[in-house]
Amino acid sequence: MLVNVMDLLRKKCSIDDEDVSLDLADEEGMLKCLPDYNVRVNTKHLLKPRSTYVPIKMERDENDVAKPYEPFVKQLKENTEFMNTLLVQYRKRELPFQGKKDRSASRNRATSSSSSTPRVTPSASKMKSKKGGPPSRAGKASR
Repeated sequence: MLVNVMDLLRKKCSIDDEDVSLDLADEEGMLKCLPDYNVRVNTKHLLKPRSTYVPIKMERDENDVAKPYEPFVKQLKENTEFMNTLLVQYRKRELPFQGKKDRSASRNRATSSSSSTPRVTPSASKMKSKKGGPPSRAGKASR
């Protein structure tokens, strides 16, 4: 089960902080995204037997902003191809969420300053007029 693998990873990597997440990456740097799965899933569906995986540290700062992912194998920190692959995945997974927080705050400010009267769009008025017509008989079978 995934929960057992994650517990073993935390133990082997000496991670006691619950705010730090761990994941595994293959030798090319592609994450397995283990934290996204249910902890009760069987890992044989997620990991290939006899494959090599690298533990990846994923943590957040005091403002809950994700820090770039960091491999536990020091030699891989110097491997630019591996680190670039991790960086691309970091940007895809983490940066969109950070931008949404900023945009939603500005959107809330903009909507609170606008008037509270609802607007009726032309498409909404057309939809109301179409619903009021007689029922169609095309789908009924004759007796």
